[in-house]
Amino acid sequence: MKQITKLLLGLTALSLSYCAHDEEVSETRDITIPFAAKVGSETFDCNASYTGIGAKSGGGSPIAPRDFRFYVHNVELLTDKNETLKVELIQDGQWQYQNVALLDFENGSGTCAATIGPTPATNTVVQGSYKTKQGKINRIRFTVGVPDNLNHNDRAAAPDPLNIAALHWNWTTGYKHARLDFTSTHFANGLDEEFTGQTANTSGTFNIHLGATSCTGDGASGTANCVVKNRPTITLNYTVGQTIVADLKNLLATTDLSVKDKNGPKGCMSALTDPECKGIFNNLGLDFHFDPNNTVPAPERKRGLTSGTEYATSGQTFFRVE
Repeated sequence: MKQITKLLLGLTALSLSYCAHDEEVSETRDITIPFAAKVGSETFDCNASYTGIGAKSGGGSPIAPRDFRFYVHNVELLTDKNETLKVELIQDGQWQYQNVALLDFENGSGTCAATIGPTPATNTVVQGSYKTKQGKINRIRFTVGVPDNLNHNDRAAAPDPLNIAALHWNWTTGYKHARLDFTSTHFANGLDEEFTGQTANTSGTFNIHLGATSCTGDGASGTANCVVKNRPTITLNYTVGQTIVADLKNLLATTDLSVKDKNGPKGCMSALTDPECKGIFNNLGLDFHFDPNNTVPAPERKRGLTSGTEYATSGQTFFRVE
């Protein structure tokens, strides 16, 4: 009996020792995650221009930048033991709110002065803290865009960074998860086939505005719902201290910028009727259901419908780690 009692006491002590050990290795650590905007190997610069962009045979097209902004949310670190470490964002009152952060690489100078709502201030980091666990961090995961619970709020009454008019469509549709705009001389003086006809695209503008589509209801009354969310979740191999790069050249690698815009607004505005979105969505890691004739009613529109063509993504190439 005494031997059994000693054994039980020993096991209890061992268990308490392990619990204490677990508590000792779990601590809160601050983290700053750098992001960079690039065009190939070159840093995004509002005062620069870039050549060889897109899928045009013979070397691509020249472009001049106008905007490079996007939201991210639900930033998480992953370990080699398949643990998930949630990054709690600092509430800085300017670039981060709740679990959302705005990355802003345009500074309103050079050709970026022509964008909507240019700002001299930039933000290239996500800052927060996380609780450590047993494993070693080897990946990072985040979702591009504004989450559903914040996407249909009143933009005018929202706190920074969710009050920027240039990054918002309306209450029902919500925010532009990303705004990546530029001009191309190969577009200039070409014809842009709008929904109601053709108009001259003398500026050569190509806008990439990623956001939710096929939306119904009303944001003001809290009934808004978007069938197509268009929020890609990105997972990358990652070591703390590395930089997350968003590469516009990779995003446009399969888009021919030397031909006129085939349908809809200039560039890709996330509409299922817009053929320019096919390659861009693929490189964002999003499937794209192309419905050129706009035949599917918005409440029924979803991935995999027989009307139109389903383009499944082969995997995102927009983000990488350096």
